[in-house]
Amino acid sequence: MSKVKISYPKTVKTDAEHIALLRARGLQIDDEARALRYLRQIGYFRLSGYLAAFERGTQESGARDHAILPGTTFDQVLDLYVFDRKLRLLIMEAIERVEVTLRSAWANSLAREADEQRGVHPNAHAWLDPKRTDGSVDALSLMSNGARKLNDSQESFAVHYRGTYDSPRFPPVWALVETLSFGELSRWLEHTASLNVKRAVSEALGLPNQQVAHRVVEALSSIRNVCAHHNRCWDRLHAKGLPTLNQLRDDLVTFTTRSPSGELVTAPDKHLYNYLVVLAYILNHLNPKSTWRARLVALVAERTPDQLKRMAFPADWHQRGVWVNPPREPAAVSGLEASLRDALRRHAAERGLTVADAHTAILRAALLPATTA
Repeated sequence: MSKVKISYPKTVKTDAEHIALLRARGLQIDDEARALRYLRQIGYFRLSGYLAAFERGTQESGARDHAILPGTTFDQVLDLYVFDRKLRLLIMEAIERVEVTLRSAWANSLAREADEQRGVHPNAHAWLDPKRTDGSVDALSLMSNGARKLNDSQESFAVHYRGTYDSPRFPPVWALVETLSFGELSRWLEHTASLNVKRAVSEALGLPNQQVAHRVVEALSSIRNVCAHHNRCWDRLHAKGLPTLNQLRDDLVTFTTRSPSGELVTAPDKHLYNYLVVLAYILNHLNPKSTWRARLVALVAERTPDQLKRMAFPADWHQRGVWVNPPREPAAVSGLEASLRDALRRHAAERGLTVADAHTAILRAALLPATTA
């Protein structure tokens, strides 16, 4: 039975009327001028997504209850909004590392590919060869769009190529990737014919195989779009799910559901926590000295248990390996890692703490640098 629809009943309100509405619902606003300034900058509709974390919940009918929990202040709501902004910036920093690595690995592997049986030879313009794709309509569309982008591009490398060379008509693959969005790059990877090229990409990202790499890239592309458009990231069920990664089976949060055939299927949860786990894992592979993981832990450690739960953080998240274990490579730093691990254990024992709690306390107290190494 379909849901009965009604006409939209809400009327346009002024900023002052929104302030009055928030107060009527129980939000404590001590500095009205300041609240008005932020409301004008952020917008009531956008801010209301963060107010939900401070509401009483749902009514018996299932409708959202907008009444605010007693004692909730405007500054608490604003603090959550600022946290989400900082979180998006950290995620974008990590995805930038993944995206640039993906560009380089895919372009170089595609250009260097050699397969006598398929008549494939190293070629700087390999992206123009349909044999390098699966021949799908989407692959041909990507080729056409890539040609159009490079033909219209005012980037210096594209202008130089058009003014210097007459054949091939379009620039090489390493120029193409600089014009692609993360989503387009994900689709190029999906439609690449060579398993060797796909394997090179998965190895570059530290992932076990090309199927897993494609699904991870596809999922991270969706997360990137959320962050790039400044949408709420923390309390959200994300669209593209992650694959099951055996090497992260003790770190990921999963749920069980029934398939169309009635079988019980276990899959990674689609809230933010699992995507952070995968990003931490990949960044540890790309740069074991990166401070990204530590800065993320320091940021989320200040949030309340309920706020962490809305991102599907498990209660024991800070004890799980991806956050506690030192990076596993390269071997050259293993001696330093062992020394740091022993020092952390001694620190925990002296204070009667678990290793995980000592680790979190140190990260929260540390003056961490602003960028990765």
